[in-house]
Amino acid sequence: MKYFSYLLLLAFLLSSCGTPRSLDAFYNKHKDDDQVLAFRVPPIMFYALRGISPEMDSFFGTTTDLRFIQLPAVKTAGLQDMNQQFNQLTSGSFIEIFRKNDGPKRNVVAIRERGKTVRDILIFNNSELKGSLLYIQGNFDPAKVRTMAREEGFLDLQDKLIQNYSPGQSQ
Repeated sequence: MKYFSYLLLLAFLLSSCGTPRSLDAFYNKHKDDDQVLAFRVPPIMFYALRGISPEMDSFFGTTTDLRFIQLPAVKTAGLQDMNQQFNQLTSGSFIEIFRKNDGPKRNVVAIRERGKTVRDILIFNNSELKGSLLYIQGNFDPAKVRTMAREEGFLDLQDKLIQNYSPGQSQ
């Protein structure tokens, strides 16, 4: 039993010192950084998001959590670190359904399924100008999620969310 306790303590220490492995850890690590735009939409506000467009009305109908964080421009080493942090977030329980790598730029959509529905969606965009992470939780139609990923509908959604939550924010 003592041996098991030591192993558990060692695992905890190693995991707390490394790259954030959860969305909360990533969000909390970066939300106080300089020039960061971060927000979490309370469930009561989802009705307002449904008014963005007819397709968003049906999409946000089942949303239970939405978080967004936009990080400022970073140097090449910072880009690699941010890409690594995102890869840590999605390793394991998330399935990548879309990835577009263009030099240092990344556009990735990863999902977590439960049964025949998509429960969690992570959208990661990173470039030399900015990095962003959008997390959406709810019950979503997999076909609709895949279509939005292929047609870059999540990028449009991010832009509309930024306009809604931070008027005057430049793109």
